[in-house]
Amino acid sequence: MTYSFGLDYFFCSFIACVGVLQIAANSSKLTYLRLFSKAISGYFFGYSLLIFSAMLFFLSRERNIDDSSGGLDGNEQAILFVVSAFGSFLFTATICSFRSKPRQENNVHEKISLSSLKSDTLIGVYRSQWTYWRKSILRYFK
Repeated sequence: MTYSFGLDYFFCSFIACVGVLQIAANSSKLTYLRLFSKAISGYFFGYSLLIFSAMLFFLSRERNIDDSSGGLDGNEQAILFVVSAFGSFLFTATICSFRSKPRQENNVHEKISLSSLKSDTLIGVYRSQWTYWRKSILRYFK
């Protein structure tokens, strides 16, 4: 098995971003982005993931590596971080969408934003947007 510094960085960034998302979701009361219903559990889980990812990354191997010696240059590091952060958001929102009960009313959010996750899951928001968009387009074909 080949050692990949980039894969380790991506994996640990992904774990850390999930932890940060849980802390932020609890702080801003984004109900449908929380993995736990109780705030104290969410905070504990988020901070535990941050500590775990830092320990996993820095204590598993030597990490002071020059980019010419097998480390990551700035561009690769930035791309891996952005992809891991976006992936952690999609992962967390998808897990929370399947775990949470769907809401009963069908409110259409004018703009999809993080604040819409206070009242609905990510999949629910996109589903209601899609339904609204489809109805508005189909009325022109009648």
